[in-house]
Parts: sequence; C-alpha cells; structure tokens
Amino acid sequence: MLKMVTQFFIDMVPPTHTAQEKGLSKTKTGKTYAYTKKEVSSDWDRVECRIPERMFDTLTGAVELKTIFAYPRKDRHKEGEPKLTKPDGDNLVKPLKDILTRCGYWKDDAQVFDEEVTRLYSDRPGIYVRIREVEWTSDGNMH
Repeated sequence: MLKMVTQFFIDMVPPTHTAQEKGLSKTKTGKTYAYTKKEVSSDWDRVECRIPERMFDTLTGAVELKTIFAYPRKDRHKEGEPKLTKPDGDNLVKPLKDILTRCGYWKDDAQVFDEEVTRLYSDRPGIYVRIREVEWTSDGNMH
C-alpha cells in the first residue's frame, strides 16, 4: 500500500561543489588538516533555504528518493542531454539527503533504500525531488 508521495522543484542552478572538495591547510605547528570550502557551504545553504515545509509527519518507513539535478543548458548541449562531468551524482545526493533529514522529511537517511539520481542539461535549471514512502506487505511485496 502506498503510504505517501511528495514532490517539489527547487528553481535554482544546482550546486557545482560538493563536500568531497576539501581544502587543506596547516596549523602553526605544521599539522595538515582538511576543511570544507566556503563555496561548498554556501551552495548547499542556498538549497536548504529553498526546501518546502513538510505537509506530513516525519516518515518512519522505507523511502524511495528520485532526484533530477538540471543544470543550465549551454549552446553546445541539447535539452535533456546527460551531464557527464563533475559533480558526481552520488556526491550531489548525499548533502541533499542530509538537508532533508534536518528538515524532518524522514528520521534518518538510512531509510532511503532506493534512490535514483539524474544529472542533465535543461532550459529550466533546478532540482526535482520525489519522495515516496512504501510499505511492505506480509507476503514480502512492496506497495
């Protein structure tokens, strides 16, 4: 039985930086450490402030997550053409899942058992998100 589906579109150019891009620096004693670059934080802060308010209780069951990161189409790219350059899809969806957890869409992003990430070029840049909670029946089937 289908429990809940929600979807939304964030009208913005998707982030081009991910948490995988660490800066390196040294302390006064010469010890090297990694830090998150400012552009990474600001990219994802812009996403977080555009996440719509939940219209349902926090999800507690298994969740399917579908995301489309649509980047601005340039003259050499066709509408819907796959984006084959960085950032990688898995590095894009990690911070988005963290944001959705903080916003209370689900208790823990470990509940996302099935995820699909698409990166493409579009005349309408943005991030499309579809969240679907599913239920398992007693015969072991998903609905």
